[in-house]
Amino acid sequence: MFSKDKIAQTFCRSARYYDRYAFIQNQIAAMLAGRLKNEHIRNILEIGCGTGNYTSLLKQRFPQANITSMDISLDMIKVAKGKINKKEVNFFVADAEETHFWQDFDLITSNACMQWFSDLGGSFFKYKPLLKERGFFVFSLFGPQTFYELKRCLNILKKGKITISADYFLDFKQVSCMLGENFSQSRAEEKTIFAVFPSLRELLYHIKYTGGVGFSSAQMLNTRAKLNELEKIYQKEFGGFKLSYQVFLCEGRK
Repeated sequence: MFSKDKIAQTFCRSARYYDRYAFIQNQIAAMLAGRLKNEHIRNILEIGCGTGNYTSLLKQRFPQANITSMDISLDMIKVAKGKINKKEVNFFVADAEETHFWQDFDLITSNACMQWFSDLGGSFFKYKPLLKERGFFVFSLFGPQTFYELKRCLNILKKGKITISADYFLDFKQVSCMLGENFSQSRAEEKTIFAVFPSLRELLYHIKYTGGVGFSSAQMLNTRAKLNELEKIYQKEFGGFKLSYQVFLCEGRK
């Protein structure tokens, strides 16, 4: 699985570049915000706020709500604080799987973060008691078919099986079952979103600066010759440079 220290370090290094490359994450954030019910939301907990893009949408949708937003990366939090008045949102640095809260929330939500959790089912069990009666948990996360095209091309390049971070992500059936086991009402939807890039270099930068934790093929691409070969494989297999994101949009109600 993933080292939390490595995750934190990766996102700290990426923080000042993240917004330039996180157009897919922002697209999903907008989709997620659009699913939020316009109910009496007064207290919100956001898990994995990153640079605050989804936080801003939450604040726009629920301007009177108290929002508590956390992230494992201090540098991500610093960027978020630069965008949002700190009097409006309570930001703090924490590992969401290790932190404990002593208050209740109407909404717990997370965008494109929880695929990095070591124990997703355990986190549902932990956070469900923090929801007020009829409160809900709304989140998105990535599935194991994310970066399918890149993995296929790397396998061809290596002439064997390689492992990337998405291989460790839970599949749709697993996530759906965990939701059903922990919430009285639940629903999950799967979508595939494609990102297209003008070059292999831009594609790899996109992964690097949006948190490509566990991308084990870095040493495979450490020469210009290998990058050129991968470019040719990509062009042959897909006619250009694209990435697919397998996205699960999920809701659980207490």
